[in-house]
Amino acid sequence: MNNAPAPDALRHMAEQGDADAQHELGCLLIEGTGIPQNAKQGIRWLKKAADRQHIGALLTLSDIYQESTAARRDMAASFKYREQAARLGHIGAQYSLGNFFLSAHAINKAIYWLRKAADQGDEHARIQVAGLYLEYSQSPDEIEQAIRWTLASAETGDEIAQYNLAISYEKGRGVEADQQKALHWFTKSANQGFAKAQYSLGDIFAAAHDIDKAVYWLKKATEQGHEDARMLLSTTYLEHSQSPDEIEQAIRWLLAAAENGNETAQYNLALSYEKGHGVEADRKKALHWFTKSAEQGFVQAQYHLAARLASATEPNAKQAAFWLEKAAQQGHPAAQSILAEFYLAGHGVPQNTQQAIHWLRQAAAQGDEQALHNLNILENTQQHIPYGNFPTFRKIGRLIKRLFSGRSH
Repeated sequence: MNNAPAPDALRHMAEQGDADAQHELGCLLIEGTGIPQNAKQGIRWLKKAADRQHIGALLTLSDIYQESTAARRDMAASFKYREQAARLGHIGAQYSLGNFFLSAHAINKAIYWLRKAADQGDEHARIQVAGLYLEYSQSPDEIEQAIRWTLASAETGDEIAQYNLAISYEKGRGVEADQQKALHWFTKSANQGFAKAQYSLGDIFAAAHDIDKAVYWLKKATEQGHEDARMLLSTTYLEHSQSPDEIEQAIRWLLAAAENGNETAQYNLALSYEKGHGVEADRKKALHWFTKSAEQGFVQAQYHLAARLASATEPNAKQAAFWLEKAAQQGHPAAQSILAEFYLAGHGVPQNTQQAIHWLRQAAAQGDEQALHNLNILENTQQHIPYGNFPTFRKIGRLIKRLFSGRSH
């Protein structure tokens, strides 16, 4: 039995200032339910209810301005009404506002609103706040609180909390690092279908050369649309699979992602063309994709591109130095060591011993023993170091022969 007042009675109540009636009348007018549809009048009544701090009206207006055909889309108005509802204590509004700020990378505001919802008992908000504390907070109290919340939620079976707890154990954030516990919680989360955990397991097993397990979990994550998992599965297939179908699938994935601008895919596709793995070897295509990836700042591509330019039939020391410097600035130790040689010899850059020392220091600070050895010699004696003393050059193969044969540009 419908106990709702008739439209005439509802209108009378609305005109008397009843906020519930104003809200209901506004919704009926917008929907055309039981009375002629009139969106303009409906919004007018909703605004009257909103002026009386009616939470339902505030949320309805927020939704209307975000995605309804009843009014022109107005995200500023939508946000204003949702924020008013959140300030009045509506948990759902607080939660959605927190996620809005999270998507905008406004972390402090995201934490503020999610914490409001969490304090009112919203479990999802609490898990998110805990994750944000673990990722961003410098407060020991907040980190300790985050671990307590995360552990409690993980033990009751929440897959996101299990994943966050695994990350904490993996990185030693808020707890003592423990890779076995990390693996335990990644597995718990992955078994519940959480794609990020499935990808993390795939990555762990790939690094441990347990290829069967890596492929199993990467497939699971890929089936859910996890792009990083798809990329890692592609390279795993290319490196380890003997199946023509899997190799062909890997190339298709890489090509699609590369053409869509994914720098990792561009780099891996370049390697495939260079090695002739899954495709016919093609140096021009390899150089093309190395360049595309390098231009997007992918450090491995920058380093490889420098090596290819330096070791080409017609070497280009200037361009090689340009890309070495890009990679060196991102902390690539081999690029830093080789760039030091470029500055010592004046290949592709003006000769500059101080710059050479600078880059050797950078490489040595990352634990490059040969760079440290060469740095000591150079700083103590200012003497030239023979090119062959750099093991990184030997790894590049033909680079030395080509680059320092007198044919560089």
